[in-house]
Amino acid sequence: MIRSMTAYASSEDHGDWGYARWEIRSINHRYLDVSFKLPETLKNIEVSCREATRKWLSRGKIDCVLHYEPGQLGSEKNIHLNVALAEALISVGQQIAAKIPNTPPLSPFDILNWPGVLRVPEANLEGVQATLHTAFEAALKDLILAREREGTILKKLIQQHLAKMQSWIKFLLRKLPEIAEVSRRRLQEKLKDIQLTFDVGRLEQEMVYMLQRMDVSEELGRLQAHITEIERVLEEGGIVGRRLDFIMQELNREANTLSSKSLDNQTTQAAVEIKVLIEQMREQIQNIE
Repeated sequence: MIRSMTAYASSEDHGDWGYARWEIRSINHRYLDVSFKLPETLKNIEVSCREATRKWLSRGKIDCVLHYEPGQLGSEKNIHLNVALAEALISVGQQIAAKIPNTPPLSPFDILNWPGVLRVPEANLEGVQATLHTAFEAALKDLILAREREGTILKKLIQQHLAKMQSWIKFLLRKLPEIAEVSRRRLQEKLKDIQLTFDVGRLEQEMVYMLQRMDVSEELGRLQAHITEIERVLEEGGIVGRRLDFIMQELNREANTLSSKSLDNQTTQAAVEIKVLIEQMREQIQNIE
């Protein structure tokens, strides 16, 4: 299965512990680059989530964001008031107010805001973290499915480009004898116009040498071999982006040689079309994992 590196997925869950929503975005990258944006109280979950990401993904820039809203702690019974400290603060406040004229009395909220007067039990986050990890793996699986769906589309696009390249290569292979004969006649006509005396045998040798330099059958054969390898890699699937990118470089090298050797309009046009197709495939392959 071919995978794209561009995808988006999300997963959410809720319960008495609160509400959570994971968002995972993936774009193309040379290596695997994973970043997390988590609430401070849930930083511990990053290690296990990062390990899960590395287990299933090999390339791409992955941004993982957790939106978390803690649940209600319950009734006022869960809030503990330090009565002794509150009474002490009230007493001290009254003593100070007695010494300073026109001092406004302490409000209840002033007392409650004093450190230690109210104690709210911390939520047990161990169970929450396990739930959030499960939700993250669900989002990760959806991300992989999205990458596979887009990878299937990329595979079809590349195969279409390969088919067009094959058509141009077959066209050139059929035209090679005709192109060689036309080039031979043109060379003879130019020499005839010059009206110089020359050795016929030596001329034939030079013409054979020039025609050999113009021959592109070797380049066409290598192009076909690279196309066959790309088709095999696409069918094999897996983590193949870098391998395909390397083959694209080799294809481009052969297309450049083909273009430099072309001395007629048909070969030049075919070489240009092949180079355009290669560039289009390279753009698609940049997104393959």
